[in-house]
Amino acid sequence: MPRSQFSTAAAGDILRGTGAGDSVGTGEPERGIALRHQRRWRSAIRGRPTVAVDGVEAVLHPPLLDAPRVPVDDVLVLPGFDEYLLGFKDRTLMLDPAHKQAVIPGGNGVFQATVVVGGRVVGTWKRTLAKTRVTLAVRPLVDLDQSRRARVEQALGRYADFLALPPRFTWAD
Repeated sequence: MPRSQFSTAAAGDILRGTGAGDSVGTGEPERGIALRHQRRWRSAIRGRPTVAVDGVEAVLHPPLLDAPRVPVDDVLVLPGFDEYLLGFKDRTLMLDPAHKQAVIPGGNGVFQATVVVGGRVVGTWKRTLAKTRVTLAVRPLVDLDQSRRARVEQALGRYADFLALPPRFTWAD
């Protein structure tokens, strides 16, 4: 099943998105409100199709049941704090837990800029601006063949075009 931020969501993330998931059972004053929200959302997602994506049960948007099943191999370079990762407490659909430290060093909420291939975070990147160029340093988290590296450089090249500076690419392997 292709991964997409807007096509599937873990049930817990749906509940947390409404504020119902985290305060339930904590004894906080809004506990009654949270329980009502949780019941309402559990009722709303009951009967919705679910799929297992990398072993995580996710609620599927019903029109996707009839969508063509094509492999997703897009290459994106996203800034730090992009909602692709920020919007979820459980990020296992997009980020291998073994790579969490590289993307959120120290677990302090500071997110690194990411390289995403086929919906999965496969690296991080940083920029260094100079008067005459931008250096774009890529740190792969998985093995990337030459074809994928070329596509990452192409995506980062569009960012350099936006800056109106020629790019210089470095790879930290």
